[in-house]
Amino acid sequence: MLPCRRETPSLLGAWRMTRRFLRVGFQAVGALVVTLGACAPSQRLSPTVQALTVASDPSAPLPRPALPPPADTNDARAYYARAVSLIQAGFSLDTADMALYWASRLDPDWANPLYARAMVILRALRADLLWALFRYRSTQRLSLTPRQAQLVDSLVRLAWAHNPLLFTDLDLFVMPPMLPGGHLDPGLDGWRAYKVGDFTRAESLLAIALRRHPEQVELRISRAQSLALLGRYDSAAAEFGAARDTIRARQVSHASPVLPSLEMFDYAIGIVRVNQGNFTAAREAFGRALTENLAFYWAHARLAGVDLALDDTAAALTELALAVELEQHDPALRLYNGYVLRVARRYAEAAGELQAAIQLDPYYAQPHVQLALIAQAEGNRTAAVDHYRRFLELAARRDPDRAAVVRALAALTASPDSR
Repeated sequence: MLPCRRETPSLLGAWRMTRRFLRVGFQAVGALVVTLGACAPSQRLSPTVQALTVASDPSAPLPRPALPPPADTNDARAYYARAVSLIQAGFSLDTADMALYWASRLDPDWANPLYARAMVILRALRADLLWALFRYRSTQRLSLTPRQAQLVDSLVRLAWAHNPLLFTDLDLFVMPPMLPGGHLDPGLDGWRAYKVGDFTRAESLLAIALRRHPEQVELRISRAQSLALLGRYDSAAAEFGAARDTIRARQVSHASPVLPSLEMFDYAIGIVRVNQGNFTAAREAFGRALTENLAFYWAHARLAGVDLALDDTAAALTELALAVELEQHDPALRLYNGYVLRVARRYAEAAGELQAAIQLDPYYAQPHVQLALIAQAEGNRTAAVDHYRRFLELAARRDPDRAAVVRALAALTASPDSR
């Protein structure tokens, strides 16, 4: 973490301080954490941040917030949408945090709510900073605690582990607005184009910025993500590789706040290669990630997926066993392990993993489908019906498996004469 600034800047001085980080196109999260900082205990803490549960313990249970009708209260995306509207407005951020907590409970494999919970902390800090600037013409040394800055960092890294190509525009509502008439640097302009979904313009502008500032890893990350979302997989992999090599040349694996560590770059390359359908190259990339960090459990899980695609079920099961040994409290990982064990017809072990996923997250619908399929394979019609019904109770109305489950349940419960 970079050292915090000691001065209490004036209104214009504070904006200039922020602009210095923006001129070279720094990624929004890193820029704001650097600018506002995990600073000395003598600095005043953001009161809005202090009130957020996520800023002290992201795993703490939170009540379900109300959703406006006719929203589906089983739908992670409905809670996420509710949170996004509040983050954009900068109001009721505690409710936004609750909504994101429940989005993660309903879909624990989805990266966006994890990333958005980091943005809630920074949006709260931004709100207090702006109030201090315009009310007192001073930031009054507002800051995050080191623990809060570390939580922002950890949430972003966890989101990246789920999906390094995740796309969201929430960063736009975290950064201070540009001063009227301000001239945009190609890096910042390209980053903003990426965040509003104009990937073609984004990668072009970011390429210009990188010719001026080839050392800026954050620019390379945004350009790589833009290229991947455009389907230009070889170029995306090359950009992630260049970012990794830049970090390695600095001889540090954590050069700035919310900057991925070395293994994350090869992990991202692996995801790009999977999307490309190049499973051999993906296996090599995930292997490099594990060479950097053998304890990176999601790299083991993704490598297992590649092994399955290459028809090596035994290797997939070995990798998943390692992943679960490293992290026993991730319900999405336990579901995936249970699925692969079921495909391998190791039903007792599969059921154990799926029950573990449910114990970790009782609101997770997907394990019940896998348990129903196991029950059907074992001829246990009653258990299959129970699990299919439980899935329908928990699943979102838009869940793509719902129609198939309804058909399966109808077939199981049909009278013998109607079959």
